[in-house]
Amino acid sequence: MNWAELSEQLNGIVYSAFSENVTLHLVTGDRVTGGVYSEIGDDGATEG
Repeated sequence: MNWAELSEQLNGIVYSAFSENVTLHLVTGDRVTGGVYSEIGDDGATEG
């Protein structure tokens, strides 16, 4: 396993543990995705 693969695997573990589901209202339809927020009451921007 190289560094990029390990980093991708660890990111997946962090997102599965800490992400919150959000619904994106797009022109093509709604899409549910996960996001990890930087602080309470942020402006809605996600990291990652």
